[in-house]
Amino acid sequence: MPWQPIANIRGPEGPAGPAGPPGGQATFRGAWDIGTAYVPQDVVTDLGSSFYCLVANTGSRPTPDGSNINWAVIALKGDDGADGADGADGTDGVRGSLWSTGDGPPTAAGTELPGDLYMDIDDTNQATLGDVYEWV
Repeated sequence: MPWQPIANIRGPEGPAGPAGPPGGQATFRGAWDIGTAYVPQDVVTDLGSSFYCLVANTGSRPTPDGSNINWAVIALKGDDGADGADGADGTDGVRGSLWSTGDGPPTAAGTELPGDLYMDIDDTNQATLGDVYEWV
């Protein structure tokens, strides 16, 4: 046979209590700093999480696990999300000066740009060894 309700022993709701004191104004202090003096109601961020100061302190770093009694955790840093899709390729930049090397004076290849440089590094022709040329 299933259970059947037969009575309710809960009493009537009592009257509302008096209003509590007004809440304090939190002061956002930015990123936590070891040399800053904090007072109750200061709010800081640290390593992606946010914390509320409960006890005046200096140099007492808030902890995400809540083990530091000077601070209460407001919100913890979440996990990193998945990587997004690769973006479109950017446009090619301007080609810089190009160094070429060879034996003897250079010959035009048709791809030279002003500022390209060439140096003779082959000692076959001692007369031009070490000569540097610039395409103008």
